[in-house]
Amino acid sequence: MKNNKILIDISYVKDEDLTKSIPLYCKRLIQSLPKDIRDQITLLVHPTFKKTCKALFPDYKTKVLWLFKRGKKTKGVHLILYKISYCFLKHLIKKGHYDVYLNPQDISLYSQDKLPCRKIIVVHDLKSIKKDYLASELQKKYTKSYYHENIKTSDVVVAISSYTKMDILNNFQDIEEGKIKVIYNSVVLANKSVKPKGIDGNKYILYVNTLIPYKNVKTLLQAYSHIKDEIEEKLVVVGRNTEYWNNEMLKFIEQEGLLGRVQRFENITDEELRWLYEHASLFVTTSLHEGFGYTPIEASLCECPVISSRSESLPDVTKELLWYYEPAQDAQELSKAIIKILQAPPSRTKLQKTKEVFSELYSPSKLGADFREILNN
Repeated sequence: MKNNKILIDISYVKDEDLTKSIPLYCKRLIQSLPKDIRDQITLLVHPTFKKTCKALFPDYKTKVLWLFKRGKKTKGVHLILYKISYCFLKHLIKKGHYDVYLNPQDISLYSQDKLPCRKIIVVHDLKSIKKDYLASELQKKYTKSYYHENIKTSDVVVAISSYTKMDILNNFQDIEEGKIKVIYNSVVLANKSVKPKGIDGNKYILYVNTLIPYKNVKTLLQAYSHIKDEIEEKLVVVGRNTEYWNNEMLKFIEQEGLLGRVQRFENITDEELRWLYEHASLFVTTSLHEGFGYTPIEASLCECPVISSRSESLPDVTKELLWYYEPAQDAQELSKAIIKILQAPPSRTKLQKTKEVFSELYSPSKLGADFREILNN
């Protein structure tokens, strides 16, 4: 196995973005890579992130890539500016004699084309080309064309689940199946748990996700409203404030008389999140689009019972070890599943077995070993 010279592109990561899904994935991936290959690797960073990068990843060399970002002053010429960024990237790769370029995300216009070294990208999902996600058919067509070009010009495409791999093959039938490698994400929890301030009550159903339409918190609120008089549990929602939550979900909560039964948290620590998983009566995920789906795995690692929709990657990633309902937007079916699990909770043995399976499948060491193989292949 060759010791390749590797460039990992995280130039789109900023300090304020580190808790978002893609930057968090980048962070976990870089921290999981085996120590004996780190001297082969250079991290490509945005100039504003260089100091933080050195603190987070002291074992790695860094290079700065200046990127032209679309803004008010660049509107209409942003594609030209991205092409300039692409030229900078090509020059840096040639000058540094890099053998491998890895981009741990799937949207990056300046590295869309063929590069002068082996190119590896990570495709997390194709939700941005789904009909119910995009504003217009024109936007869908443009985005699909971008994904196709980026995948076609890559030498290896990492899909974060078997579902994502099949989604790529179904949408782009000229892509060779052999170039797509499935490497599941790692799932990491805080080492300790801390009770969040202001938690109201001891019994609750937990929901953790982005509060936007396709994550489908609406179905959970509807299901909870159906059974609120039959159960003691409150509903705890963890997610940043959004217009969707404020304009639609809060109105529904008020109309259904749920103001005293639903509690929302945001900006909680990893330790507080672990506490919420560990003490919940039940965790529910209702998402319509998932390339992987961290939260049901995190809940299971804390031995919390989980009900999940069967949307996209969720059955694949959870290995049919949880409790499921369908269709994903059927509040009546979800309410039945909630009542069933609350009245007859799973055994501790069952929960521990699920935890053991997920601990092995989604460990950082497995992620690092899988990437080591494709980086030095």
